[in-house]
Amino acid sequence: MLESLPVAEYTALQVKQAVVGNGHAKKEQVQEMVRRLLGLAGNPGADAADALACAICHAHGGQGLVQSPLPATA
Repeated sequence: MLESLPVAEYTALQVKQAVVGNGHAKKEQVQEMVRRLLGLAGNPGADAADALACAICHAHGGQGLVQSPLPATA
């Protein structure tokens, strides 16, 4: 089942561009935009903001660097 899941990779520049509109945005700017886009009560922690920003980037139709299924495990 896992072997059929697609995988996508994004650079930090791609994620920041998708979320903030500036590929060279600071981490605090990403946190603030994630909060605004998702209607959160407060800014998420740095790691949570990164994960949510990746999800937002993908949801906005990002194609990523590579999209391929996970390799089959032996």
